[in-house]
Amino acid sequence: MNIWRLITHHENRDTALRWSLENGRMALGWGQIGDLRAHKFASERDIADAILYQFEIGNHPLNNSKSGGFSLWSLYRTMQIGDLVILRGAKMNRVVEVTGDYQFDAATTPLKDDRYSHQRTIQATQIDPNKLWHRAGRMANDGGSIYRTLIRCERQLSPSDL
Repeated sequence: MNIWRLITHHENRDTALRWSLENGRMALGWGQIGDLRAHKFASERDIADAILYQFEIGNHPLNNSKSGGFSLWSLYRTMQIGDLVILRGAKMNRVVEVTGDYQFDAATTPLKDDRYSHQRTIQATQIDPNKLWHRAGRMANDGGSIYRTLIRCERQLSPSDL
């Protein structure tokens, strides 16, 4: 199974992490581009371009469209039911299992922030997040920055590795 690490929110990480656990959902930002299924994006680059365009027309400076493209494509297309995700807060971390496919829900979002509308359903586990992070290699599998919003960890693990 793939192991992922998600930074839960850029400003209020622990509040967003608690929201995720209470609502059984993890959420990513860039909601302004809308439902990824409706746009039929063919690649992470297409998503990054849509993010950049959306922020340009809103006159918002943006330097994370590439990270957004990768993160949203991963949430939408690469992540699988049964994968594990380390939700990284500021002071606490938790491991969850992905239980559902991609959803776009602008009504149910952390911190009443409709930007965090890209979601998947999750279930909390009792797996130690620090041990899982070490076992999964502590790196992104593509050599990219570990500071991206969502990364797939370097190593896949089997249930016996947990």
